[in-house]
Amino acid sequence: MKSSNLQLRHYVVTEITVTANKAFDSEKPVALGLKDVVAETQCTLKEDDGREWQIILRMKHSQNTESNSPYFFMIELVGFFGVEDAVAQDRMETFVRVNGASVLYSTGREVLRSIMAMGPFLPIMLPTVCFFDSTPDAGCEKSSSGAEHTETSSSAPDAETDL
Repeated sequence: MKSSNLQLRHYVVTEITVTANKAFDSEKPVALGLKDVVAETQCTLKEDDGREWQIILRMKHSQNTESNSPYFFMIELVGFFGVEDAVAQDRMETFVRVNGASVLYSTGREVLRSIMAMGPFLPIMLPTVCFFDSTPDAGCEKSSSGAEHTETSSSAPDAETDL
């Protein structure tokens, strides 16, 4: 085991909502699929240091009545990351965007699960996902301040598998 080239310096939960679904039927299967979970990321390079990044991850469950989900949720996390010199400048944005969002997603999943465990129904275990997007337009854009920035809005991967 060795240290990662992306280090989480600090994170905060800036917004969270977990609501028990009063219409949930425990006699029916939960049909919550990946298409029901939306993840949006924002990735910003700090201007003063080319190796310090901020990532905002917002995850929410769209309230699909057909999913028979025991909970509806929304969580926003902000993570602050440092990148080691071993990561080449031309690969850094993708490296940070994919790995940083994955770290925050895993953190958010556990925060949500912990809160749901205190509710009236069994908690939802969100699946592990991949934030790598191989499309050419998936990169960061330059913001007006010159810092790099990206915003991606997508359902957590396009699999049709139920949770």
